[in-house]
Amino acid sequence: MKPIREHAGTIRVGRFSFRLERTLRVPDDGHEHPLPPTFGAFPIYAFAAYSKQLSAAWRGRARYFIPIRQWEALWISFDAPAWRPNAVQIFAGGMNVLTGDSSRRLQGRPQNYIVCPEQPWLDGFKTSQGCVRQFVAAPLDQGLTVAEQLGCQSSSLVSIRVIEAQPGRFPSRPPCGFRSPYTLESITMHFSDLGLGAGGIIQQKIYPDPYGLRTWNSSDSTTIDIALLNSEAFCEITGQQPPPSTISAIDYTRLGFPWFQLYDEDALDTKAARRMRGIESLKTPDPSTGAPVIRKLRRPKTRKDKNA
Repeated sequence: MKPIREHAGTIRVGRFSFRLERTLRVPDDGHEHPLPPTFGAFPIYAFAAYSKQLSAAWRGRARYFIPIRQWEALWISFDAPAWRPNAVQIFAGGMNVLTGDSSRRLQGRPQNYIVCPEQPWLDGFKTSQGCVRQFVAAPLDQGLTVAEQLGCQSSSLVSIRVIEAQPGRFPSRPPCGFRSPYTLESITMHFSDLGLGAGGIIQQKIYPDPYGLRTWNSSDSTTIDIALLNSEAFCEITGQQPPPSTISAIDYTRLGFPWFQLYDEDALDTKAARRMRGIESLKTPDPSTGAPVIRKLRRPKTRKDKNA
């Protein structure tokens, strides 16, 4: 297990790091939408900082938590050096977001993990070829989260499992003169909680593993559990109101913020698992009002994209 560090919304595990990026929900209108931009990383809080006031219901559930509102969506950005990549599994409520099962064993058909930095981000549940259904906040115990639809236990946890390569497979230090083609540009870098439901359709490919299953050492992995909390639960734990949302769908539409298109027309895409094809989206009105206007928002491009 690698040491885990958190700073300014970024969680780092060894050389690998990720962020939970805040964004608005794309329209759930049956049409495919390009990738939405970031509205900044969600602030990440450590349960350990509030251990004295935690009730028994919250103790031991997760390492971190974030406040999220039901009109918000999230996507996950990843970063790792190209000379030493990682395999990564993502679970929502204990369910793999790519295949819909709970197994932590790495598998290739269908592929139940991504490889970073080849995969710079993930926006949703893999439900069809070339598309995902957006990660959106959904109340628990109402059959609305994807995990509940597939018969998994109700849970607010998002789990990121980071798997290292087999010893000797990649160098332990960057090659002389190495410059990563993938590194992301810096980004301005009563209890009730929430889970992840499926929102609108976003165009996104899940790239096949270019190294193969035997590359990865499943016994050398680190898992980070993050709880999604609504405003009430956040206030109960911290004694404070959650920071204001930066998102207003009204402002977004009025200002015409651009979508970011990943230039990957020539890249392959993994197949969607049959179990994931029938999940239902979470169609509810968007109540976002009164959030401050945020300007100059965009999703950071990778250097790989610049050279495309």
